[in-house]
Amino acid sequence: MKKRGYTLIEIICTIAVILISLSIISLDLDLFKKDLLDSTIETIIADMQEAKMLAINSRINEVKVCFTLDEYQHDFNGYEIYIGGQNGKVLKKTRLNNDYTISRVKSTIPANGIVIFKPNGSISPHACTISVYDKKSKRYRNITLTIGYTRIMEVK
Repeated sequence: MKKRGYTLIEIICTIAVILISLSIISLDLDLFKKDLLDSTIETIIADMQEAKMLAINSRINEVKVCFTLDEYQHDFNGYEIYIGGQNGKVLKKTRLNNDYTISRVKSTIPANGIVIFKPNGSISPHACTISVYDKKSKRYRNITLTIGYTRIMEVK
């Protein structure tokens, strides 16, 4: 009489293959999330540099970056870039991924949420830090905008 069933070795090998597959999948997801955060930081830096260069190249118009509040009015969830003062033309609207926010507590963005790049390359009203908060990992990444001929970079 033949017995049908699986041996202990077969079961252990199957479980091992499943566990290895799951660990590879979860590793890939973590790398994707890190790439998305890096991409978000790079986008913000590129947009701030573009706003600065537009102000310098126009020589007469300032470029205004208005950070937009989230639905709870606690933090910023994006920003809009305008050229030409209060009633200027909207150049770009950016909304952050739901996993990220720009912290109002950690950032030194003015209370009204407006940063202005002047035609001489400086920033008004003052130098500031944009602090991006990753809700999943509960970590902050900081971007600084320095005074004078504004430098824009991530501070690690």
